[in-house]
Order: sequence, then structure tokens, then C-alpha cells
Amino acid sequence: DSIEAFATNAKLFASLFEYRQALMGEARDNGWPLVRHLWLHFPDDAKVLRMTSQFMLGPDLLVRPVTTEGALRSVVYLPRGAWMHVWTGAEHASVGEFVEVDSPLGRPPVFLRVSREPQSSLQKFLEMARSRPGP
Repeated sequence: DSIEAFATNAKLFASLFEYRQALMGEARDNGWPLVRHLWLHFPDDAKVLRMTSQFMLGPDLLVRPVTTEGALRSVVYLPRGAWMHVWTGAEHASVGEFVEVDSPLGRPPVFLRVSREPQSSLQKFLEMARSRPGP
């Protein structure tokens, strides 16, 4: 049902309010954008220089939009470090590698960077993402 999907996604967006507020503070104070190229956080990783298919939302969330209609799986590059798939909680200890993950409609690949202390403002988002029923 489209209305139910919209409502669920609106709640997920709203759960990121405090995180987005913190990012807007960084933008004001440091000039950093909210949506960032991976190079901003991984300048020593040559693989990220030419990447255009994924981005960081602040320093903690890596997002790989699904742009192929009907795609059920996506390939995502995870820079070196520990990452958690937000929908499943699966952890990945990456040495800077590509992984393939499920990406059904409404659940694009989103990873939390756990190799640094995550912002407490992400807790509500993570709880909602993990409790969300599958599509």
C-alpha cells in the first residue's frame, strides 16, 4: 500500500531530525555539506575518488541509492572499518571492499559506520529501521 509505505518512510525521515540538526550545525560552523562524497571522510582511499553511486549522510551513514528498476540486490563499497547494515544489523569488518547486499524496494543499502562512536541522535533511526517489517 503506497500510503503505508509513505507513512513509514516519513517516520524514518523524522527519526533523523536530531542527526540532521547536528549536521546543519557542522555546515554552519565548518562549511561541511550534509550529504558528502566519501572522499571527505576517507581521503586516503583511492577507490572512493571516482565514486558517484553512493554517499555519506554526515560522518556516520553510508547510503547507496538503488537506481535500477526492479533491482533486489546492490553492490556497495565499504571503506576500511566496521560497518553495520541498518536494516538487518549484520556487521561487516571491511578492509576497503565491495559487498553485495539485498536491496528490495524501500530498503536501499544504508550502513552505519561503527568504527567511530555513533551519534546518539541516530538511536531512534536505528531502532525504527531494525523494527520495520520487510517489504
